[in-house]
Amino acid sequence: MKSIRLSIWVLCLALFSSWGSAAEQKGDKLRLLVVTGGHEFEHDPFFQVFKDNPAVTFQAVEHPNAHALLKADAARSYDVLVLYDMHQEITDEAKADFLARLKEGKGLVVLHHAIASYGQWPEYAKIIGARYYLAKTMVNGVEKPQSAYQHGVHFKIHVVNPDHPVTRGIKDYDILDETYNGFDISPECKPLLTTDEPLSKPVIAWTKTYGPARVVYLQSGHDHTAYENPIIERFSNKRYVGRQSGMMSLFLKVIACEIAAREIYWAAAQSSNLIDIDLLTQGYHDTPALGRVELQKHIDAVPSGKYNAIVLGYGLCSNILTGLTTAHTPLVIPRAHDCITLFLGSRERYQQCFSERPGTYYYTSGWLECAQRRGNQGSIWGGASLPASANLNLQGTYQKMGCQVW
Repeated sequence: MKSIRLSIWVLCLALFSSWGSAAEQKGDKLRLLVVTGGHEFEHDPFFQVFKDNPAVTFQAVEHPNAHALLKADAARSYDVLVLYDMHQEITDEAKADFLARLKEGKGLVVLHHAIASYGQWPEYAKIIGARYYLAKTMVNGVEKPQSAYQHGVHFKIHVVNPDHPVTRGIKDYDILDETYNGFDISPECKPLLTTDEPLSKPVIAWTKTYGPARVVYLQSGHDHTAYENPIIERFSNKRYVGRQSGMMSLFLKVIACEIAAREIYWAAAQSSNLIDIDLLTQGYHDTPALGRVELQKHIDAVPSGKYNAIVLGYGLCSNILTGLTTAHTPLVIPRAHDCITLFLGSRERYQQCFSERPGTYYYTSGWLECAQRRGNQGSIWGGASLPASANLNLQGTYQKMGCQVW
């Protein structure tokens, strides 16, 4: 029987794709740059893995020509870097280009022996989350022994994060492959696959981020026995990978009012983007000068180069946004009079409701819940929008509306 040409490598690419986007509907494919060189491998079986995947298109490059494709103009032709090399030499210019592509949010898949690339460049170990020692090495005054490898080991792999897009639906499986041991793994790495095989490091696949870039490492992949390992068929066919859009995810910083917490967290859970959320205390629309200062503090605290954009979860809200600035990261502001525009879905819907029911005061669950947590007290309730003595019967309101309290 012909083995299923999966290699879990195909699954790694799911980490970098959006779900159900417009790009998917147009049939866009995920564009890969596959880098080799510095280590022998079975050429045809390896590249067949990518040829058999209908959701991707790829270009292959071998060292010493690979670094030229890290330039900004050349990098427009791919979305994800797939490293299957074991190259050591890298110039300062190539280092800067590599880091610039990651800063743009390009994905990085590191396969098998690529863990041992650029042994004299400490930042590479930070990027991939591990350091493999090709020789004895002194690290912070401690001698690290040479890392170990063993060919032809038959061992079992355990899925420790079955809910991750890379491993979702995969069961524990056996494989015949090369093992690595005696290398360092960063604590920030999030394990996907592990093994009990004593000749191997326990964690053999993980994910992490490097700034806005998503990174995944997979130890498997010495030769055709790993390339063609039969796992679960649906992960090698278009039904799985065909859902991917080929669009890169963004790393976004969201700064918003706490009354929108439920809606923002729901949207973040549905999004293919990475979302980092800061919630500010309710009520700054009553004291916009104070709110403006607080918002600017949070914007200024955003580190340069970490996020693709800062997204504000505020409308104009008594001109609270007036004069806000950002020194380095794009600032995204909704075109909305206030938060009710956001909750209703658009300015057009807001205008329609305002025209049909002028003078209506709108409540949301978040508005009521924040008020209830404070016992309806505090200076933020002294504004004109609602007096402190107002009766905010949250439970009664939910019952009247026929809603369930979570």
